[in-house]
Amino acid sequence: LSPDLVFSSLSVPGMERNVEELDRAGLPQIVLDARSIGGVYDSLMLAGRATGRGVQAAAVVEGMRARLEGIILPFRRCGVDEERGHSHAALASG
Repeated sequence: LSPDLVFSSLSVPGMERNVEELDRAGLPQIVLDARSIGGVYDSLMLAGRATGRGVQAAAVVEGMRARLEGIILPFRRCGVDEERGHSHAALASG
């Protein structure tokens, strides 16, 4: 095989060995390691730039951000703590 580019993800258990093998083989590789939603956005942008599709990647990321905001916004309005999943009013009442 002679791929133009290989994408590897460290979120897959055991992928470190594959990354090392690909490096030894001299194959062009981008290693993604998203550990948060921001990391997912960054990985998508990196993949887009690497494939000449940066504009399309930015549109995907912006769409994801908008959808996520649409999901989170109602919870913010009623005082739910996004990190812990409970309302501030419930905390105050004990």
